[in-house]
Amino acid sequence: MSPRRTPLAPLFLLSLLSCSLSAAHAQDASGKPGTHDAPVALADLPGGRLHIRAGDDVLLVPATAPALASRRQSSPSSFLQYYVRTASPVPSGFYNALQGAAKGHNVQYIPESTFLTMLDAEGFSQVGGMSGVLSILHADPAHKIDHRPGHSRRTATLTAGAASNGTASANATLDVQVVSGPEVASVVATWPSLLSALLGERPDVRHPSPSKVVVETASHLADSAADWLAQQEITTFVEQREEMRPRNKYGRGLVENFDQSGANPGFLWAKGLKGQGQVVGVGDTGLDADSCFFRDDSVALPSCHLSSWGQVAPASCINQAHRKVVSYRAVPRGNIGDTFQGHGTHVAGSIAGAAAFDTSSKVAWAADYNGLAMEAKLAVDDISADGNSLWPGDDLSSELFPHAALAQASLHSNSWGGYSNEYTAYAREMDQYTHDVNDDFLILVAAGNDGPSANTVGEPATAKNILSVGAGGQSVAGYQDYGISTSSGQLSGEVTDFSSRGPTADGRLKPDIVCPGMFIRSASSDGDMGTNQCGSYPSNSGTRQDGAVTTMSGTSMATPTCAGAAALVRQYFMEGRHVTGQATPSDAMTPSASLVKAVMVHSGQKMQYRSSSGDQTPATLPHMSQGFGRVDLSKVLYFGEGQQKLHVTDREELSQGGEFTVCFNVATGTPFKVSLVWTDPPGTVQASKALVHDLDLTVTSPSGGTSLGNSWGSPDRLNNVEQLTFDTPADGIWTVNVVAHSVALNSQKFTLVVTGDLTPNPTCSSSPP
Repeated sequence: MSPRRTPLAPLFLLSLLSCSLSAAHAQDASGKPGTHDAPVALADLPGGRLHIRAGDDVLLVPATAPALASRRQSSPSSFLQYYVRTASPVPSGFYNALQGAAKGHNVQYIPESTFLTMLDAEGFSQVGGMSGVLSILHADPAHKIDHRPGHSRRTATLTAGAASNGTASANATLDVQVVSGPEVASVVATWPSLLSALLGERPDVRHPSPSKVVVETASHLADSAADWLAQQEITTFVEQREEMRPRNKYGRGLVENFDQSGANPGFLWAKGLKGQGQVVGVGDTGLDADSCFFRDDSVALPSCHLSSWGQVAPASCINQAHRKVVSYRAVPRGNIGDTFQGHGTHVAGSIAGAAAFDTSSKVAWAADYNGLAMEAKLAVDDISADGNSLWPGDDLSSELFPHAALAQASLHSNSWGGYSNEYTAYAREMDQYTHDVNDDFLILVAAGNDGPSANTVGEPATAKNILSVGAGGQSVAGYQDYGISTSSGQLSGEVTDFSSRGPTADGRLKPDIVCPGMFIRSASSDGDMGTNQCGSYPSNSGTRQDGAVTTMSGTSMATPTCAGAAALVRQYFMEGRHVTGQATPSDAMTPSASLVKAVMVHSGQKMQYRSSSGDQTPATLPHMSQGFGRVDLSKVLYFGEGQQKLHVTDREELSQGGEFTVCFNVATGTPFKVSLVWTDPPGTVQASKALVHDLDLTVTSPSGGTSLGNSWGSPDRLNNVEQLTFDTPADGIWTVNVVAHSVALNSQKFTLVVTGDLTPNPTCSSSPP
């Protein structure tokens, strides 16, 4: 079909302020001459609100030539840091022009219509004369540390960080966001000696990526270090890194084709979807690779232990011939292997464990607990030395994910996180990797186990482009088989009480989806890489007997089940099944991360959740308790059967003000559902609003009634996922529109998933084409 696209007419840039901000002709932020040194309250700035974590009560100082002179004298570089604010929406071409003026320095976006970058005197004058500029403001050190009421300063009241061996220590790790540019490396090279003179001892200063510096120092010195770092011209934000912590027979059947009884698992397996051709990355406490779920007696385990983060992995560390583990990399603060009944082994088993290489009776028993994507393979990062403290690296985008991608993984499962519900450095790096590096790499993250209260989802599950996963209960059959009373836990149609809830600090919806996470049986580690364990379930006494599986609960367990489901979704598209329902090589496609994510959220179904007034079911989805609900892939994947069809649009692209329209002839009797997902540019950690680009989903019924994405009554200005469901759609032509409400950085790709008893209508007309 040929959907309609409404191109954006060229924008005529408004000369809202066409001044050269010089000493002779200085203006303040309101554009009024003569009071150029007067601070301006955030609320009084012209244009849209400036969303920064420093709070609404901060004052900003307009950048003028007198102020420039004093700052340049104290700066080691000829470049200084500024906020550049424009008309809203951002004028067409402005971002590219600002990049030119910044001369190789990164330009970051802060909602609304504000850019953070570094300029020299020439660039400052050039930007001051650009059409559409409302004001240029100083980036004050006070804005670079979180002072919001109710949110403790990141560098105050420091808790123990992670030592080099992965155990708790009296050190604090400070993640420092910087404006990348030509002089940054030389400036950062001076920091160890300067900080040493200030603190009285030398901190460990690392520069893992162009836009990030890590400073590790004694906790009692961290406040002083953070204050100094915030005053450095290249610094945009300083925060203390939290210590990261860890967060199937019946579980798999619940996400394939929901049946609360759990009596009929294997719906997608019967269709031939078992994860063939897929590799899933996982970062966790390690893997007991001699377990029959992962062992390959004919191919040696490809493994390596990095002494530093200087390389992704040696060639010997990757071997696609291994039946299950194509690569096992222990990071500098990890080690090869897992602890007794280790977290990582259980997680890996839920994704892709497949029992083999033992006696037939043992394998037959263990195979009941194979992972959902049992024929997929794993790329493992061991990020723990003790099975408890986790060290995923200083920069996830440059240190963690490239290994999995090198091993041909396009999915990554992370059952760990912290307590903060802010958009942190780790959250940004997850968004950055998918948006900037690899647009078909979908990252899944456990939401946390701190529910049922609101605002408990923990970073990095606060990232935008990931799938943040909550936990649902177990099936009736699972409880019965495990000898557990159903009164001891919640059923699969219910969100568990421990599953963390949204919103995030900036009001966004998390978690995105829910998978089973209560009393999940999966692969067990016996803590020994030489025992080749398999066979019966380990005893509750914790003795190290021959045993294949163990039981755990948490969003840690829900996340790998969802990752296995995502592997099946990816296989579905790569085999070209989405057009006719059957594997068709000519229809094969490599789905973007946003398409896999869109299918997962599109499959979501309502769940009960517990509130102060008792068990409730949300009237509509999404909902802060469960996002878009529990995954049920039978509700979205099409296999050439039944009335429900599937229509997908992937990697469609819009610029500011652009519009995409597609129409369908819809028959009543089957729900009509539309999901919009886009991989948003990484946000700025200093910002109090993470969303950068804002697209709007609208659906118009045959009678002309219009509905807005997420059914909240007004446009969603926070989330990069929008959905609408019509349980009993009227017969006739339904129109789906996507509009680029705010696209500051050139253009935005997006994905649409539509299901229903539908036929595409290319002309949006009742007349036959």
